[in-house]
Amino acid sequence: MNPLKPFHERLVICKSILLNVSIISMVIFLWLPNIISTRWLLTFLVGTAFMIIFYLDYPEIFFVFFMHAGIYKDTDIIKVLSLPSFLDLTISFEILTLIAIIFSLLRGKLVIAHPPIKMFVPYITIIIIAILSLGYSKSSIYGADKLVRLLVLTSFSLFAAFFIFQDKKRLKRYFWAVVVISFLALFETFSRGIDPFQEGFRGILNSGGDKVDYLSLAALSGQSILILIFFFYFTTSNLFLKLLIIIAGLLNIFGMLISGGRSTPIGVGVITFLMTFILCGLSFISFLNKKKVPPEFTRPLKIIGIFSTLFILVFSIFQQYYSQFLNRILTLSGDPLYYSQRDLFFASAIDVISNQPLGLGIGGFPIYIGYEDMVHGGGVYPHNLFLEVGAELGWIGLFGVIFLFIYAIISGFRSLAILQGTDYYLGLTILCQFALVLFGSQFHGDINDNRLLFLHGPEHYLGLPKSP
Repeated sequence: MNPLKPFHERLVICKSILLNVSIISMVIFLWLPNIISTRWLLTFLVGTAFMIIFYLDYPEIFFVFFMHAGIYKDTDIIKVLSLPSFLDLTISFEILTLIAIIFSLLRGKLVIAHPPIKMFVPYITIIIIAILSLGYSKSSIYGADKLVRLLVLTSFSLFAAFFIFQDKKRLKRYFWAVVVISFLALFETFSRGIDPFQEGFRGILNSGGDKVDYLSLAALSGQSILILIFFFYFTTSNLFLKLLIIIAGLLNIFGMLISGGRSTPIGVGVITFLMTFILCGLSFISFLNKKKVPPEFTRPLKIIGIFSTLFILVFSIFQQYYSQFLNRILTLSGDPLYYSQRDLFFASAIDVISNQPLGLGIGGFPIYIGYEDMVHGGGVYPHNLFLEVGAELGWIGLFGVIFLFIYAIISGFRSLAILQGTDYYLGLTILCQFALVLFGSQFHGDINDNRLLFLHGPEHYLGLPKSP
């Protein structure tokens, strides 16, 4: 018997406890800046110290914060800590993620990974076209800013995934962290009170208190719903835990709907419907071939049925809380200028794609339709990933993005065809996550805002990690 075994077991337990304490203390500080006190500041500093020490073994935890840093970027955290105003939280977590990856490589817990050629070629082609197009783009400010973000942030989202997700445990920890962050976002929203029939959006309050980030609340809740019902529900046999998971899923459904966002709820509904259709079809084919229907087909259908029933009940009972969502869905109420702008953006992008094979150059779209050249384009972009890439990077860039994502989807379905047990549900969750973000990218943000797409893609290219 190894005399050090009890010590190692206790060390693992201590690390697990500190892991949870530090992440909770840090995120509480990030999400509740309005109640910051010396006590909370001390908790944050202690939590951060533990995080630096213990999370270096878990780059996926830093990676979660990097991917979702935008949700708390507009809070007063920088001011409270008296940190330099130029400090960017996204870059900070990117650096921490990179340090953790290097540390894990040196300790032999990760190995150097490289993407498959079918992923590498189209993405590098997009990068090359983006760099070259800056030469003929009429946007010197937005174009340069967008290119830097593409090289530094979006590319890191893609390639870091190959280094981090080399085993299933890391994917599970990433999913758990997303669920935790979604509940912290819900708590921050609920803490300000939820008034029935309240007009306007709900979400995480920015530092000025004049607007809320409703899109991030909806997106996080939607991701959490899919993770809970398609993966975590099937990884436990404990009925009490299953009940908690169902309750957690319903809370996220409530948060997603009260946000007022449309694309995420519609996306979750579309994905659930498509999964039901596909699984029913596969089950019917197995029945016709007189084969036993695999439980991987029937079990998701059961939880979909349970959630759909509970969703209808909750929606019927609490529909007065969803007035913003219902108004935007049923009557498309809102500023008419908003819809005329979207029509203009879509039509202009299609016109460019049809007549200019080389595109406008990166960042050139706002200038083309008569807007000012500014950082992040002032929110002026087609709000559709494919139209954006086609209009600015031309036909080559558009074909590169299309090939990239089609290959990701095909890889995801190929994985599902051979996976069984827990691996199957993990693969199913990855595919659903990718589909949700892909759906949202057709209505919101530019290519860098949608960098979650470039995270979930590599998970498919990896097939699925073989280690436990």
